Amino acid sequence: MLRACVVEGYVDVYQLLGPTHRRVDALRMYVGALPEALAAVVRVFLLSETVDGALLAPMIDAEDVAELVRAGVLVESDGGIAAAGLSLVPIFGRLVLVPAQPRGGWLGQERIALTARVAPPRAGRSLDLCTDTGTAALHLATERTPVVAVDDDPAALRIARLNVAMSGLDDRIDLREGDLWLAAPGERFERVVAAPATVPHPPGLDMARHGGPDGLATTSRIIGALPRLLAPGGTAHLIGAVLGDATPNRALDAFARRARELDLGMTWTLPGRIPVAQEHKGFDILARACARAAGVALDIARHALAAHLAAERADHLYLFALAVTRERTGFHVTRHYSEPGGFWFG
Repeated sequence: MLRACVVEGYVDVYQLLGPTHRRVDALRMYVGALPEALAAVVRVFLLSETVDGALLAPMIDAEDVAELVRAGVLVESDGGIAAAGLSLVPIFGRLVLVPAQPRGGWLGQERIALTARVAPPRAGRSLDLCTDTGTAALHLATERTPVVAVDDDPAALRIARLNVAMSGLDDRIDLREGDLWLAAPGERFERVVAAPATVPHPPGLDMARHGGPDGLATTSRIIGALPRLLAPGGTAHLIGAVLGDATPNRALDAFARRARELDLGMTWTLPGRIPVAQEHKGFDILARACARAAGVALDIARHALAAHLAAERADHLYLFALAVTRERTGFHVTRHYSEPGGFWFG
């Protein structure tokens, strides 16, 4: 199936939409002009539609469809065949399954941003925390080095197992359910990566997957564990977002202090900042993320978020990538923004 998707043009259709922003409305306008089998696969895996199973051939034959149904990737109904809440997207040379709807974070693109920054180690082991559907773990395993991938969400791990199986990397990737590094007690790694939940947590919203009041709750926990997780010469790469005002100085000061306390070298890269005051588009995006994470109506999330931002005196969301080593190189900041810009993921 995967080879057919590449050969028959599925990847090309996706790339026309942009690798990190699926312009679904545009796709619906011209999907009818695609060859019948390709159009059917696009409708199932990119548009979340139900199609007649016979239309999927020759890209996906009946035997493969039956196998995908058994694996829980596809579902059968009286109306035909549909994806089981999944999309199939190309990420850095691999076709991987991801949730068709975002689950608690932004829109899943933070994993792409993380994967783009990390070089797989040529030796040693890697640890992928908050692995979600396993995108970074697949990338880290490309040099034939072992990877431990951890998540506390059984639903995400189910999709990760499907992706690992589709990629034939079962012998390299060890998927574990657990709370961050607690699923790998006493183990050290040459590479540690994480894209933890960063949605700020407004008081009054019951959000199972969130980043605490400023977005850094899980990030801070991971950083505190790095001295015992990183092997000598190892590096860690984290990605996320943090609330701030006209500057990110509160967060920067806190992490500079942590770098000194833990004797770690840190480089904090800030590629962008997004206005999140109520009159800006960023507020609506953040409110929708809070609503999804809490499972509440958008109006409730908007009210809670507005009150929270006022209490925090925050009107910007700063996007960051953090590189950490055990070498005593100090704390460094690189800023790549001059004016407020758009989201680099989502």
